[in-house]
Amino acid sequence: MIPVRPNDLAHDAVAGAVTAVLLIPQALAYALLAGMPPEAGLSAAMAPPLIYAVFGTSPALSVGPVAVVSLMVATTLGPLHAAGSAEYAHDATTLALLSGVMLLALGLLRLGVLVNFLSFPVISGFAMGAALLIILSQLPQMLGLHLAASGGALHQGRQLLEALPSSSAIPLGIAAISIGSLLAARGPLTRWLLALGVPRRFAVTIPSTMPLLLVVAGSAGAIGLRLDGHGVQLVGHLAGGLPALRLPAADWDQCRTLAGPAALIGLVGYLEGISIAQLLARRHRHEVRANRELVAIGLANVVAALTISMPVAGSLSRSVVNDSAGARTRLAGVIAVGFIAVSSLTLTPLLEHLPRAVLAAIIMVAVLRLLDWRGQRQVWR
Repeated sequence: MIPVRPNDLAHDAVAGAVTAVLLIPQALAYALLAGMPPEAGLSAAMAPPLIYAVFGTSPALSVGPVAVVSLMVATTLGPLHAAGSAEYAHDATTLALLSGVMLLALGLLRLGVLVNFLSFPVISGFAMGAALLIILSQLPQMLGLHLAASGGALHQGRQLLEALPSSSAIPLGIAAISIGSLLAARGPLTRWLLALGVPRRFAVTIPSTMPLLLVVAGSAGAIGLRLDGHGVQLVGHLAGGLPALRLPAADWDQCRTLAGPAALIGLVGYLEGISIAQLLARRHRHEVRANRELVAIGLANVVAALTISMPVAGSLSRSVVNDSAGARTRLAGVIAVGFIAVSSLTLTPLLEHLPRAVLAAIIMVAVLRLLDWRGQRQVWR
């Protein structure tokens, strides 16, 4: 049960709406980053957060698709199958199922204390490397290039350099405007609103609507200007509607192959979520229980597999936004799911025309938080 007091309801409703505004474009973007169809991101943003709301312990943690986990899925499955194929989607759900079962087992065995033995240099270095790889992976979308997704980072870098002469200025301009708008919303817009006398709570949360504004503006512009005929890649067909529960077909040989990557995906996703959950818990003086979090995130991933989507985790950026918007209980996550469900039922025809350069910009700005240069200097010393 979610304990909700009457005076918490209004705060949770506002926080849920603001978080949904941020989660919708991120869900689409992270699904594409993972090599999955965009609707898989929307599915991962609906059923798993509901499970976390029942079993989790953090009022502000936003569960769903995240950048680092999406990159790990793409890195694991890219050499095995073509992105977007049925085999790829099957293995992505297998990764979600295996990582969920492993986290659930760790939680039931009360092994959350083991997280304390992971060192800062390992976590910080991994996050930095993942952020740089994510940024590299989004450059082709921003330049209007069609590059093969296979090969390592060096191979993809060489491909990018060789294809630069054939890049298009239109998607690059779309991405530049999107990045500039997102960066302005992150800092200067908040200070400007505070200078105008807007209450701090709203001055911090209003800029969080910028990703959705970019999605609407980008889709409308693509329709009005017929950008698909000018070298601009669009999201394409979206299967709207609510996710349906299905039991994924078990392939035991493939489960053995994917067990190692699934364990790493589950652990990294859990670490991202528990880190921000503990930080916010210290700020508001409430308790986050590590073993319960293992169970909650584990069950969320199992449900992600049952809805044929992708692995999920607690998001740093969305959790901060959820907290800043005034989330008091986990009901805020349930309300966010309601907004996403309505959007999935009604907005998919508009989202199909969204330029992928906009989603690339959203991803790049989101992962800038992972570029911890100060932490790397400390490690070097």
